[in-house]
Amino acid sequence: MDPTSDSEDDLDYVPLEDTGDVVLQPMRKPATKPPDSSRIVKIEKRYRFAGEDVIEVKEVPEDSEEAKKWPKWQPALPEAIQSSSYTPVESAGPSELPAPSSAQATTSAQELKPAAKRPGPRKPKTKLAPLPGTQKAKKLTTLDKSSMDWRSHVQTGASDLKDELEANRRGGGYLERVEFLQRVEDRKVDALDAMVERATRNGEVSRRSTTYTIPDSFVDDIENAEGWNLIVTMLCEHFKLPDITRRSGLKKVHAHFNEIYKKLNDVYTKNLGNDKIMGGIVGIWAKMFADSILRDRLFKEGLVSKMVPLLDMPSTRHIGLQALSTVTHHGGIASRQEIAKLTPKLLQLINEFSDDAVVMELATVTIAHAIGAVVGQEQEPDHRLLASIDIRSVLKLTVDNLRKPSASHLMINHAVGLLTSVTLHCYKECKAMPPLIQFLTACLRSSDLTTRCNALGGLTRLNGLEAEPNKQFFDPRKIMDAVSRRFPDNLTDIIMDYGMDRCDTTLTLRSSADFQRAMMKCVQDHDLYALGKTIAQLVVRTEFSITGGAYQTMNEQTGQWEIVNTGLPFTMWGDALPHCARALRQKGTKEDLDDAEICELKHHVLQQNIPAAIRAGQEVLQRNPQLAYAHYVIALGADNTQGLKSAKKGLKCKQITPFVRHYLLWRAVEHAGNLGLVVLQQATEGEKDYGEGIAFLVSACEDAKTFISEAPPDNRHMETVLNWYIICSIAIRGPELSNDMRELGVSILELQGMAKDLTQTLDRTRWRR
Repeated sequence: MDPTSDSEDDLDYVPLEDTGDVVLQPMRKPATKPPDSSRIVKIEKRYRFAGEDVIEVKEVPEDSEEAKKWPKWQPALPEAIQSSSYTPVESAGPSELPAPSSAQATTSAQELKPAAKRPGPRKPKTKLAPLPGTQKAKKLTTLDKSSMDWRSHVQTGASDLKDELEANRRGGGYLERVEFLQRVEDRKVDALDAMVERATRNGEVSRRSTTYTIPDSFVDDIENAEGWNLIVTMLCEHFKLPDITRRSGLKKVHAHFNEIYKKLNDVYTKNLGNDKIMGGIVGIWAKMFADSILRDRLFKEGLVSKMVPLLDMPSTRHIGLQALSTVTHHGGIASRQEIAKLTPKLLQLINEFSDDAVVMELATVTIAHAIGAVVGQEQEPDHRLLASIDIRSVLKLTVDNLRKPSASHLMINHAVGLLTSVTLHCYKECKAMPPLIQFLTACLRSSDLTTRCNALGGLTRLNGLEAEPNKQFFDPRKIMDAVSRRFPDNLTDIIMDYGMDRCDTTLTLRSSADFQRAMMKCVQDHDLYALGKTIAQLVVRTEFSITGGAYQTMNEQTGQWEIVNTGLPFTMWGDALPHCARALRQKGTKEDLDDAEICELKHHVLQQNIPAAIRAGQEVLQRNPQLAYAHYVIALGADNTQGLKSAKKGLKCKQITPFVRHYLLWRAVEHAGNLGLVVLQQATEGEKDYGEGIAFLVSACEDAKTFISEAPPDNRHMETVLNWYIICSIAIRGPELSNDMRELGVSILELQGMAKDLTQTLDRTRWRR
């Protein structure tokens, strides 16, 4: 027998009827297909919730544990289909089969008698698995039921809902999450508007044109009530409003906003002369303003204009200011900027009722919130709106009120926030008011850390728009001119003590010469691989290692320098970096790949395309997390959190050059200092953010001390790091420091002056010559 043929157990036999004899013919049994593990089936889960059966239909793989545990889901079929689904197969009767003769039957029986087989091994005893679905239904908790309903809603909902949820799950950026939450709020508003429209169409909301009135007896009760809280409570009970101090109550207001607002607005309009009813209804609206959805809808209905009349009535002045304060506290940018237009009115109230501490406090809080939305942003404010506010009068009156003994703690905190928020865009008005500068400087001695950080933030922003831009490039030829003229004696002594060969000026000039020699050699041998190896070494040696230039020759006829075609795939020297990276990658070794990444990252930096450099750096770190230069490139970004994290990781890399280490320390100082000041301006003692802000400032101080002790004295960021060290030390230690800040070290202020002189000496050759 052919060894490749099938075994006997896999064959079957059929009779052939062509002849009178019975012939055995082997026939292959149909092969049994293995179950498809990728097949998806629907199972039916049964639970008990609130005394009722709950069925969940779920799609799972056929070979999963859930598919074995739970019964398969069977859709309900009509009786007609079920009754006709079974059709019996007609079988042939015995008369239709030919009866063989007795001789043939005997012969066939003898031939078909199977040979005796030896008994095989005993098969193991098996047990039948329990029938699926016979177990007792599991009881669900409220949390499990809510989760099940949400999954069902997502599965049966629109496809854009699934896509949006998945996109939000993948994205982890702050801006993406803010946009996602904003879309959620917009969707909620649209859903509520649609629900109200359906209710109005079905007659559930009153369409009567008549205004809603309240009985005279209830008006008398309001007149006799004492205290605004009692008046607001009485009005809420009369209108049968839900509890607007709770989130659940505000949600009920969402569903019936049109009806509720119409009632309140009708009563407000009809009782314009009744100060208590007007004040009570405005108080109700102010409480509703705590909800973001109701806030936008009330603002569209003109709520701000309904609060202004209360300011002119003595009995409602306080409730009107309280309502404005609440609206600016919970309101968005649009509502705050609208209330900022009332600043002249609020200043008039402060001057007219200068002895009323409540008016001064509430008006100051409202002005601080409103003006902060106008000038507290980085983008340029609306000049027309800014002119109507009269910033000079606001600053003068605020500083004068801070001297009053009746100034409350709440008023002082908001006044400090107001004075520090205007220093960026209103720096001219601030500098024209010496008492303001003196007050912010005095706050640096405050025992409160939050106050010190607010004052530091205001003072640093004071010169933000007038500051010179950071120098991104230095001309090596101008640096050589400065060196040839010799540095001042005091600077020369510092440089010689540190080591002339280790200073940035020397390294920059040496790297520039090495780069030019490498470019001249490349035009001769066209070896981009060798050029790339040289460039990668120069990039991590100093910041200004790659100089601009091109291959030029003088035209004998015109006498002008012209760019010549050298046969290389680039014209400008800076464009050689991507081609060198490509040549390095062709070798494929780990060192060559690192050098290729360095060349590409440096090319992005030269093009000042920092976002592209950050993306490329993140991709590089996935291959080699120990490449310190990639961490430095990511730390160049404006994202303080991402930059600080990358700088800290880069400082832990095992192979790092002095240049990369010093610049990572500089970025760590700036990112940590910014994070610390920003967080502590809003944090409260005892909260998590408060501790994190202190940790940021301490980290900035430690990295600054390390930079000052290790970096060359002519490093162009030495003055910046020294300033950050002083700022963070003032924020942390505050009143502990003396006027000359001797506690920071005797040489700190001297180093700061020397660093400034050295920077000006180098800069004068290009920027001030």
